[in-house]
Amino acid sequence: MERRKSSFGGTKRRGRSLSVFIFVIIVSIIIISSTILNISNVREQQTILEESIEAQIMSVCISARDIVNEYPFVEYNSQKDVDEDWEQYSELRSRLRLLAKETGVTFIYALKMLEGEPQFVIDSDEADEELFIPYELSQVHMDAFAGREGAGVMNVVDMYGTFNSGALPLFHEGKLIGIISVDIEDSYIQKSRSAGFRNEIISVAAMIVTLCALASFAYTFYRRTRDERKRLEGIALFDAVTGLPNRTNFGIYMEALRERRGEKYPFLLCFIDLDNFKIINDVLGHDEGDVVLQRMGAFLEGHNKTAKKKWGDSNEIGICARIGGDEFLYVIGGINDKEIAKDVVASLYEEYESSELKHYHLEYGLGFSVGISHSPSDGTEVDMLINNADNAMYVAKKSGKNRYFVFEEKENER
Repeated sequence: MERRKSSFGGTKRRGRSLSVFIFVIIVSIIIISSTILNISNVREQQTILEESIEAQIMSVCISARDIVNEYPFVEYNSQKDVDEDWEQYSELRSRLRLLAKETGVTFIYALKMLEGEPQFVIDSDEADEELFIPYELSQVHMDAFAGREGAGVMNVVDMYGTFNSGALPLFHEGKLIGIISVDIEDSYIQKSRSAGFRNEIISVAAMIVTLCALASFAYTFYRRTRDERKRLEGIALFDAVTGLPNRTNFGIYMEALRERRGEKYPFLLCFIDLDNFKIINDVLGHDEGDVVLQRMGAFLEGHNKTAKKKWGDSNEIGICARIGGDEFLYVIGGINDKEIAKDVVASLYEEYESSELKHYHLEYGLGFSVGISHSPSDGTEVDMLINNADNAMYVAKKSGKNRYFVFEEKENER
């Protein structure tokens, strides 16, 4: 009996071991499959990112080439040539510097093969304006001098850092006369590759440590899902066209303002509605309409920053929000009375006349009507203040548009 009992116990243990072994195999297969998929996705995302950067570089290269082709670049073979045509050369350099700033690239420069070696002819770098000095070519530059265009990531490494670079050949009357090149200083690719490598190490360790690895994988997945959810929640708080806070974000801001400052904290609230915006959409199209909304948003944000320093509370960031269509809300804290509020809005119209929106005003009658409410003079509830400002704005519109009206006061023309 004792032997049979022992044998039976051993069978049970072997059965349990087999079950655990099968479980481990199943878990290992799941982990391996998940790991392979994860690594594949990371590498695919890395590839997409690198291709996106290369496409950006080539797009800027093409724009830079188009600019260079408008000038007598073929004649710039020495410092003397540049000095003799300094006005055009200076204009060319300024346009390339502006292009670099607008596109976020680090350097835009043109090279020529002079006296048997590549030399700088023009460079957007404002910190180093020395010209006609030798330049050590990378492979992408050699390809461009051979008449081939190309770009890459982390393909130029020198004393100034690691760069993602691209280059295009420059031709004049069918003859190669130089190259135009664009550099973007790299930081994200290196971090991204390091992060990807660490992810692979963690995944491989997960395959070895099976159950612990599975728990680690589940936690990592949860954390990433949580972070992605937070990111999407952040996207949900901003207007897709202008990048301004939306109505939900505005409500969160105002609630936080009340918690920080209390219900009696004075502030100006403006309800702004564009006049004749429909004409822009009908005549110029909705894409141009989006441009107008973006410029209006930038204009309001810029005015808000300067106005709060002059009239309001510089310790409060203020807020401009797009709440729908062509409607905006504008808040500045620390405005103690409505007379100051009038000065703030009057300056808004003054600055509008010299803004980049002036063209739309002159050509299409684009303007804006403003309704003003003030806390605590007109109440402390945000919804009530918005409603009061909205009603005042409609009075302004009925009174002829492109003007402001203060809630419960007579109309004020700008």
